[in-house]
Amino acid sequence: VRVEEIREASEAFLTGSNKKVMPVTRIDDHCLGDGTPGPVTRHLMELFEAYRVGYVRQVAVGRI
Repeated sequence: VRVEEIREASEAFLTGSNKKVMPVTRIDDHCLGDGTPGPVTRHLMELFEAYRVGYVRQVAVGRI
């Protein structure tokens, strides 16, 4: 991703098994969107959490 592309983005996030979905609202002095997690990022955060909860429940009952 080029710096120019980041400056044009309305929202961004990082993801990983330990960070889940982590919104990026600022890069250096540049604010992405309105400075809060955008709708796509929030939706992905909700989906990831729902998946995580479902997975943990399946492990707890021995299905996985």
